[in-house]
Amino acid sequence: MKANLKHYDLDNGFRVILAKDSSNPILSVQLFIKVGSVHEPAEESGFSHLTEHLVFKSTENYPTNGIMERASFLGANINAYTEFESTCLYLTLPSKFGEDALDILSQLVYKSNYSDEEFFTERNVVIEELKQYENDPEDNFLEKAPLLCFTESPYHNLIIGNLANIENSTPQQLRDFYKKYYIPQNCYLVITGDFEETEIKAQIDKYFGEWQSAELNKLENRKNDYIQDFRVIHVEEKDIVQDMLAFVVPEINESSLKGLALSIITKGFAIGRNSRLHKRLYLKEQLVSGIQVHSIAGTYEGISEILIVPKNNSNLEKISRIFLEEIALLCASGFTADELRKLKVEQENGWKYSFEYMENFASVLGNEELDLGYKEFMNFPTRLAAVDSKLIRDVLHEYYSLDKLKILHLGTKNEKLLALEEEIKNRVEVEDICIIPKVEKITGDYHEHLCENGMKLLIKKVVGKPTVGISLARRFSQLNESLNRRGLTYFMTALMQYGNEKYSYEELLDYCNEKGINFHISNGIETAGVKAKCFVDQVSASIKLMADVIKTPLLPTRELLNLKDSVKSDLRRYPDFPMKDANKKYNQFILGKRSNLILKTGELSDIVKISRKEIVEWHKEFLDLSKMTIAVVGDVDFVDVIREVENSFNFDFTKSKSVQKAAYIKGARKRTIYKNGNDQSIIHIGGFACNSTNRRHNTAFHVLSQIIGGDMNSRLFNELREKQGVAYSVDFDYSSLEDIGVFNNFAVVDRAREEQAIKTIYAIMQDIKDNNVTPEELQLTKNFINGQRLIDNESVIAQADQLSLLSALGYSYDYYLQRENRLNNVSHEDIDEIANSYFNRKDLYMQIYR
Repeated sequence: MKANLKHYDLDNGFRVILAKDSSNPILSVQLFIKVGSVHEPAEESGFSHLTEHLVFKSTENYPTNGIMERASFLGANINAYTEFESTCLYLTLPSKFGEDALDILSQLVYKSNYSDEEFFTERNVVIEELKQYENDPEDNFLEKAPLLCFTESPYHNLIIGNLANIENSTPQQLRDFYKKYYIPQNCYLVITGDFEETEIKAQIDKYFGEWQSAELNKLENRKNDYIQDFRVIHVEEKDIVQDMLAFVVPEINESSLKGLALSIITKGFAIGRNSRLHKRLYLKEQLVSGIQVHSIAGTYEGISEILIVPKNNSNLEKISRIFLEEIALLCASGFTADELRKLKVEQENGWKYSFEYMENFASVLGNEELDLGYKEFMNFPTRLAAVDSKLIRDVLHEYYSLDKLKILHLGTKNEKLLALEEEIKNRVEVEDICIIPKVEKITGDYHEHLCENGMKLLIKKVVGKPTVGISLARRFSQLNESLNRRGLTYFMTALMQYGNEKYSYEELLDYCNEKGINFHISNGIETAGVKAKCFVDQVSASIKLMADVIKTPLLPTRELLNLKDSVKSDLRRYPDFPMKDANKKYNQFILGKRSNLILKTGELSDIVKISRKEIVEWHKEFLDLSKMTIAVVGDVDFVDVIREVENSFNFDFTKSKSVQKAAYIKGARKRTIYKNGNDQSIIHIGGFACNSTNRRHNTAFHVLSQIIGGDMNSRLFNELREKQGVAYSVDFDYSSLEDIGVFNNFAVVDRAREEQAIKTIYAIMQDIKDNNVTPEELQLTKNFINGQRLIDNESVIAQADQLSLLSALGYSYDYYLQRENRLNNVSHEDIDEIANSYFNRKDLYMQIYR
């Protein structure tokens, strides 16, 4: 892989890293500040994160949240995040607005001037965010691990801070923090995408050259003492539906070869469907419903947390013994030569894919600069090649040794699990435990082909991209299911990944890893299908693989039973996750509990009845090639693609008679309250809307949903979060199908502010009914949506997915091309018609979940 990378420093010490890629008119501009929770003394815990929020409130040129409005006008993706060791402020936007991005970032990083009132408003927002985090048992559990595994550690501080510290913070404290760390020699800028170097350097000097440097008092190296002792720790007695286990091992920075080897070990042991733990605990023993790996590490030695969610009534002690057994086997024998080769191929493919999207590329370069220096990113293949089996074995014995392992448990205290600690400590070592049709030459950048079997093939040529997106879609989903057969499509598509007549499950995973194919079986509200992203030289292999997967899936009974148990376990855990549970209950409230619109999986009563025989018959209904569309987007040869699709999909199938219908019963009651013992109220206010066949109103409703509840500069965001400071999470969602449209206002607030939030939501809707939206709001939103679409077009798989989905639903390529025209044609009259048709108070539904 090639990249045009270079850097230079301004006189004030501000570093600039440039990576030019003119394949798409997109620019990502990311400014990193070298401050995060590891730099905070106890009295400043959470200040990095709070400062990241505050800088957006007001600046010299953009008072009162003006930056968000300006970014929306530019069609920019603007956001920020705080990590343990850095804070990042960034924009991704059309490249013609690159100077505007530099202007905005310069304002944020050294010209922020929020008022005391704005400080207290945003502090309340962060407090609500912190409370929301504390109400999530999984996040809370994982973030406690450093306190239990280190006597001292820079990672003891939570990134978000602690409630008492944030509540007691003052405006002056945060202004002092800003002045101390937001200085040029403590920051650097990463720009990736389409720019002219001389021009952008002049602009950088214009906006950052006057930034005054200041003395930086760097912190001394923090103590970082990992507890060298095997432990089983009951973290908390918590009333949750399903207990959680986290197995903790050390993690070190990838700047050393040891660190890189350790990341490969963790990948092969615990991450993904090809990992040893997934094969043993999920596939073979069927004891768990999920395995995730979370990293808490950076410059300092940290930890990897292997989170395991047992299935309902699974034996926690047995799961722990199997985990120890798998570690023992790995330490004793390491990976086979073939396993290590495949893991390294997968790592290198991941590195190659990091060049694809400018936002991701800038993020990767920025984080590499923090650790090794950005130049080392290009040396990754060389460093990867140096990792051999001896190094893997050495690292295994150093970091996966018994005295480094911790087992954390959340849930009802389990004496047998706790007794495992003493038993294991008495052991010395872990080890103790083809048809080619004639095709004429084709020119242009788009072509449609009707295959002999009736399948539609759409090909869009995108020159210069190393990757190709391939998407196959069929109008077939939960909407095809009758009310007594819910969940069939979900289980059918989920099982299709578990092997076919040509490849076993493991062979399928290995094949994708070796070829660098990202393969996914999709199951949407209206369509089901298969997607693949690959490099140009693997297009033929990817198309063949798609055909094999949909034609002869094994749909194995063992995996069906395992999957059913996992889904049932997940459904039972809904009450543990308030926002997830509230959303489900709201949909049941307005659509009826038996609607086929609510859960792809069906309810528990549906899942019990599903058999393999039913799924096999359902697959026959799905396998109607004449109702499928396959879209290929990338730098491909049209003729080669047509030949491969005709050849690969040349098999018999049965015509399907199944049709889609949204089944629902409008709720008779208009208001309901669910009590779940939360200190926050989750508010849903919404109703029914136009369906997707009304194209004019459908487009206008999407625009209105962005105005009311978009990610930034929306009315809900500005009122509930920015002005009143009562909510961290707000949203307005609109979705439409042929049969139905629904919309929903959403907010999470402290229970004491519940009535205030409800009144605000109703007031926003009534104001739009009475006064419409402003011309500035309408134009700004159109600009933002157009900008986001341009950013989306950077992805070849996103384009292929859109083309195949629209075609499967009966829309033409011209409809796809006219997206911008439809958006620009949205008028105030359209907004007025929507508001007066659907925002009448008597027609609205309200649910409060608390």
